[in-house]
Amino acid sequence: MKDMLNEQAAVTNISSDSQQALITINNIPDNTAAIAQIFQSIAQQNINIDMISQTTPLNGQLSISFTLPRKDLEKAIEVVNDLQTSLPTISLNTYEGIVKLSVEGAGMAQQPGIAAKVFSIMAQQNIRIMAITTSETKISYIIHPLDEKKALEALMEAFEL
Repeated sequence: MKDMLNEQAAVTNISSDSQQALITINNIPDNTAAIAQIFQSIAQQNINIDMISQTTPLNGQLSISFTLPRKDLEKAIEVVNDLQTSLPTISLNTYEGIVKLSVEGAGMAQQPGIAAKVFSIMAQQNIRIMAITTSETKISYIIHPLDEKKALEALMEAFEL
């Protein structure tokens, strides 16, 4: 019972944001200069990004996904398309209809099993996860908008919030 109480106290907030978009840039050359060029170009357009996730390099290339405000998606697509001159191998996937679901709490840093519990809840609810990022005190998931209410209700119940 004590572990369950600690687990519940570890998570103090669950939130969702349906005003996000997800971009994945594929076939990026595996060098830091190429990655810096991408993020510098996006920053120059005053686009705020979040949830950056990178794959392990394979055959000299990698993919990077990140979220951004949906209102900035078209501008970001233009930036990436313009980069194809200097980075001709890159390709782009965009997802406009997404929800960023975040589970957070300062106690998560000391309590193992929070991610496992969230994944179990998502599996029980048959909710597909498109992307994930973590820190010591926050896990964010990208899900389909039709799953937002179901995910929030199940997580709120599980963590007694």
